[in-house]
Amino acid sequence: MRGKGLMIGIAFDTHEHAAAVEAAAFQRGLLVLEAGDDAVRMCPALSVSADQVDVAIGIFEDAVAEVERQTT
Repeated sequence: MRGKGLMIGIAFDTHEHAAAVEAAAFQRGLLVLEAGDDAVRMCPALSVSADQVDVAIGIFEDAVAEVERQTT
C-alpha cells in the first residue's frame, strides 16, 4: 500500500487482478481507478465520514474476495 493523505494506492500481483478489482468495486457502487500497471487508487473526498469509509472498505473487501475466488 502506498499513498499520501487520503489518496491510497493498493498494489496487486498483476494488472489483470487490479483491473478485475476495479470492475468488481464499480459494480458494487464504489469508484476506484487503476493506477500504474498493478495498483488501484482510492481518492475519497476530504469531507468523508467514518461511516462512509467503513462502507467503502467493506465494498472493496467484497470486490477483492470476488476476484480471489475467480482466480483460485
